[in-house]
Amino acid sequence: MQSLSQSAVAHDAERVLELIERQQSLAQELEHLAMQQSHLIEQSETSALLDLLAKRQGVIDSLLAAQGEMRTVAPRLERAELSDSLRSRLNALIDDVSRRLEVVMAVDERDKASLRVERDAVRTELSAAGTAQQARNAYLSRGQAAAQPVGNRFSDHKG
Repeated sequence: MQSLSQSAVAHDAERVLELIERQQSLAQELEHLAMQQSHLIEQSETSALLDLLAKRQGVIDSLLAAQGEMRTVAPRLERAELSDSLRSRLNALIDDVSRRLEVVMAVDERDKASLRVERDAVRTELSAAGTAQQARNAYLSRGQAAAQPVGNRFSDHKG
């Protein structure tokens, strides 16, 4: 009975290691995509940015799937006795994944601020363009009114 339990622990430990390594790889890819995202935002490459965001969503979906599977396996290991080297390896991987995800979140915050500044600049330009158009229309309507012949409103019916 003990060997079955040890075998299950070893299997779970191996699976958790695989899942964390997968998460590390996905976090690394996500970090790379975040850096590309920043470049595309700086260059105002909207189409390429949309393509990149679709790729990022796929990576995030894969990361979430790995985390979901991890939630089913990892709790069984919490009570198990793992070797110090395995525990150390798992902790190092988890720390690396966390660090990479923190970098991605920091880049996203910076990009969000950059996009806000760009949005506000466009809003200001559109507002100025709208005001200029209103002024132009006002001048045009005055000019058209001045160009129309004005009847003599003080004349009688004889002229």
